[in-house]
Amino acid sequence: MIYKNGKAELGFYNIAYNPLTENGVKTGMLQSAIDVTELVMARIKVEDLSREQQTANEELAAINEELHTSNDELTVIQGKLQDMIVELAENEQQLEQIINILPAAVVIIRGNDLVAESINNTNLAYWDKTREEVIGKPLLEILPELASQPFPGQLRQVMRTGEVIDVRDSPVLFTNADGSKRETFVDYTYQPLTDRNGLRTGVLVMSYENTQRVLSRKLLEEYSEQMQAMNEELTASNEELIAAQHTIEESRTALRLAIDAAELGTWYVHSISRQLISNARLKELFGYYPEEDFTLEQALAQITDEYRESVNAAIEAAIHHGGDYDITYPVTGFHDQRQRWVRAIGNLQPDPSGTFAAFTGLVMDITEQKTDELRKNSFIGMVSHELKTPLTSLNGYLQVLQIKARNSGDTFVSGALDQCVKQVKRMTNMINGFLNVSRLESGKIHIDKQQFDMADLIRDMTEETKTLYATHQLIFHPVEPTMVNADREKIGQVIDNLVSNAVKYSKSGSRVQVACVQMEGSARVSVRDEGMGIDKNDIPRLFERYYRVNNDNKISGFGIGLYLSAEIIERHNGKIWTESEPGEGSTFYFTLPLAN
Repeated sequence: MIYKNGKAELGFYNIAYNPLTENGVKTGMLQSAIDVTELVMARIKVEDLSREQQTANEELAAINEELHTSNDELTVIQGKLQDMIVELAENEQQLEQIINILPAAVVIIRGNDLVAESINNTNLAYWDKTREEVIGKPLLEILPELASQPFPGQLRQVMRTGEVIDVRDSPVLFTNADGSKRETFVDYTYQPLTDRNGLRTGVLVMSYENTQRVLSRKLLEEYSEQMQAMNEELTASNEELIAAQHTIEESRTALRLAIDAAELGTWYVHSISRQLISNARLKELFGYYPEEDFTLEQALAQITDEYRESVNAAIEAAIHHGGDYDITYPVTGFHDQRQRWVRAIGNLQPDPSGTFAAFTGLVMDITEQKTDELRKNSFIGMVSHELKTPLTSLNGYLQVLQIKARNSGDTFVSGALDQCVKQVKRMTNMINGFLNVSRLESGKIHIDKQQFDMADLIRDMTEETKTLYATHQLIFHPVEPTMVNADREKIGQVIDNLVSNAVKYSKSGSRVQVACVQMEGSARVSVRDEGMGIDKNDIPRLFERYYRVNNDNKISGFGIGLYLSAEIIERHNGKIWTESEPGEGSTFYFTLPLAN
């Protein structure tokens, strides 16, 4: 500490002491001092700054450590969020897949205005609407004709009370685009949908069109009535994560609801390893216990011998070439040895990772449906077979009576007997049709292919057909020799079906023309009428079993003639189709390959 100008100041000095000598004798000491205050103060300041920097570095390191930890936590959260998003997408994809391939018609209705939120392809086809005409629109805007029917009120009742509504064989009346009416019959279930708070937000509608079943029942009743009538006639003549979790949960709930409601087995086959992942219901359908291992090889082993190879080939084709997989086959349960009929539906879906594809789908139990179908076919076949014997005897007696009536010159009795023979012939043809349908659907129809000339067949049919359908002008155009390899009796039945159909749908006295020509290696037979014609919307379904065109003319029939004709021609590797304009008549064609 030194004093400058009367003030004490802190200073730093470098001091040196050196001796003074004279003639070798130390006489004194020399003191020197160098002011280093600024240098020392600078060093002190540097040291202070170093300490501050070290402290700052330590604080910065702590901050970096906290930031690194936060980044790790954020990465984990982002990973979970991404997993949730992927799972949500997969669940939504699987739900959409399940809804779209379900045989049931499915639609999800939201709000008091009954707005359609989601709909599958089966329902779109049933409503005859496009997806753009349905999604986001109120039900009564989509189908205003339902306003006078019970469905809107029932939907609001489910929204209000939460009670499930389950109805069977309910009639539904639709209005077609041309203004005509279309009546169908459905089984349907209205199931309330709730959010995570238990509030009702919508209704899951699942319906099965059973028009064919109801019409088949009515058809059998009509058939019985007609049989009775004919017998009488014959006898008398984070927020995003939380939101994602909630959405996933709702998706899972809807997915489980759809699968449980339909009692479906679900499966997943890895396209590379062929690893099979299935639910308990699928194991049950194949006769395994839920806790048991279940592989693809085990599943194939339970398929009956005659179907196993074709099912395996269909699976491999779907995995290698993509496309939809839809096949029906019987299985024998592994433990219970019970035989079940199942229908498997699926397709190839790319994995989100892009490294492989997953072959996924559903299996449903159709044993009851298949059993009912077999019973129905057996019943129709039995009844048809039993009716043929008395008709054959009756036809023989009528022919004997015809001969006696002609010999006696009794024209009235002879004419009456001619009409009886015609009615017996009609009934015989109808019974043969039912018998052939029964054999066809049970796989027992026999095609006896032999080489014959179509010219001979049409010539043989000419007189008999003209006699049977004397109310019309039947014109059989000349046919050049045309050799085919086919079942002569069944091809004759096809021609008779087409002629009968032409007569039935055209006015009495009009022309029906039959022709056969050779074209591009095939024999082409055509039957043309001058009748009412066919609407273009009906043409694609003409050859379906029991299909009847809706019109104002009450024309009897069962809708099996064209179906049976199409099946016979298909089994001959031929083609059958029609060309028609409403009001201008129709022409039915079929082709058969020419014999080599």
